Amino acid sequence: MSFDSPKLLSRFTRTVMLVLLIIAVPFFYVTFTMWNAFNSESLYNYGFSRYDADQVTGIDNAQLKLAGRDLVKYFSDDRLYLDTKVVVDGQSQPLFNEREILHMRDVKSLVVYLLHWGLWAFAAYIAFFVVAGYMLWQKHMLVILSRGFFWGGIITIFMLAAISASAVIGFDAVFTKFHTISFSNDLWQLDPRLDHLIQMFPEEFFRDAVLLVGGICILMSLVFGGIAHRYLRNKGESVSLLAEMRSHRE
Repeated sequence: MSFDSPKLLSRFTRTVMLVLLIIAVPFFYVTFTMWNAFNSESLYNYGFSRYDADQVTGIDNAQLKLAGRDLVKYFSDDRLYLDTKVVVDGQSQPLFNEREILHMRDVKSLVVYLLHWGLWAFAAYIAFFVVAGYMLWQKHMLVILSRGFFWGGIITIFMLAAISASAVIGFDAVFTKFHTISFSNDLWQLDPRLDHLIQMFPEEFFRDAVLLVGGICILMSLVFGGIAHRYLRNKGESVSLLAEMRSHRE
């Protein structure tokens, strides 16, 4: 049996690219959905209404909606520190105290670097896969792409189902663990009696947001994974990764 190094290199490249695609798909779904959640005034307004933020904070709902809009702007503009103001009893005043502002600086760094740039990175790899895959494998690229989206969707469903279940069963522990891992300080430990940030966004709001993000990601996995599965069936191809390995040898 001869050693064909160009063919071996081609098989290795194809395998690596497919594995990276399967990994990129769930992270693309998650970063895309979370980025949109952080920039959703509707989600914030839902939380204000659902958890009676106007009564807890003593700030009327119209001012809270304006504050939510400013939060959305904050994640996209060049401000380092959040300077939201609200009108209470006819007087304009800062909504957040120094501790809350410093915590939001940390949150913005996390959102921008992990979600915004992460989203672009995963989207760029998927686009690269399509272009490079077509150059390398022509029409068979769609078969490999479909297998990547099918298995990426399967991983997403299991991963998000586990996270969503933990959000229902023991969200307190998950919420605390997330913050201790994500932040190097304790600024996130706010006082619900005094701090507007946690009054506006209580822990229950984040539980709801996790369930929403998980549900949307699972739905995306079912839709795109279903399209990929149907395409493979119509082409007479198997979704099995073993089938992909067999095609390397042909």
